[in-house]
Amino acid sequence: MKIAILTIATGKYPIFLDGLIDSSENHFMLGHEKEYFVFTDSMEYKNKSTDKVNIIEQRHLGWPYDTMMRFHMFLTIKEILLEFDYVFFLNANMIFERNVGAEILPSEENSYLVGVKHPGFHLGISIGWDGDLKEIEFPYERNDGISCHIKKGDGSYYFQGCFNGGRSTEWVEMCKCLSEMTDLDISNDLIPIWHDESYLNWYFSKRKVKALFPVYGLPEQVLERNFSPTFINYSVLCDVKHYIIQRDKSKYGGSDFLRTNK
Repeated sequence: MKIAILTIATGKYPIFLDGLIDSSENHFMLGHEKEYFVFTDSMEYKNKSTDKVNIIEQRHLGWPYDTMMRFHMFLTIKEILLEFDYVFFLNANMIFERNVGAEILPSEENSYLVGVKHPGFHLGISIGWDGDLKEIEFPYERNDGISCHIKKGDGSYYFQGCFNGGRSTEWVEMCKCLSEMTDLDISNDLIPIWHDESYLNWYFSKRKVKALFPVYGLPEQVLERNFSPTFINYSVLCDVKHYIIQRDKSKYGGSDFLRTNK
């Protein structure tokens, strides 16, 4: 089986790439043919191109377009991606901690697409500090003037944008659809509340998608029990066996610093 693994590392995000790729080699889809596609503006990292690591030149677009335009970026190599059986996208600051294999692969039953549930909303309820329970409202785009808006009452899960994938045909088709929606909104000066993640959730809400537990995309802060009351749901994940973590960006200068290319 051939697997394409994509990531975006513009600005200062290339500092995470070695960790992502090395951990993937040690833990992700072992025994299968893997190839990496890194979208970056890093002159230094361009020299690390190998038979397994393909460097795709991607200029720095600035926030929020570095993330919001990701579906357009992926489509620049769509013909190559269609040569693979499965395609997976991971944020650059992700790192594999344990073996992840065929158990995550989506099938016809779930539209050949897979995503990971957000750890702050995975229970569907909020646990207050006083122990009271209340139903959670997922942070979907609610502005009905934006193409990816989701009406209240619709949608079963809230997915993170950090890790998703699927069979190449269906995944590329998703990118085509969401890139067109992005173009429409930008032409009307509209930006969804959570950018590419809002588009992803809209697309997944229209289909039955394989929904992975948050341990396949767990923030490092959860393991260190360092989270705000806003995400009290994180507390039930502190001692759960995790497979992929998101490294804490605050340890590397913070999001604003990492997004710059100066």
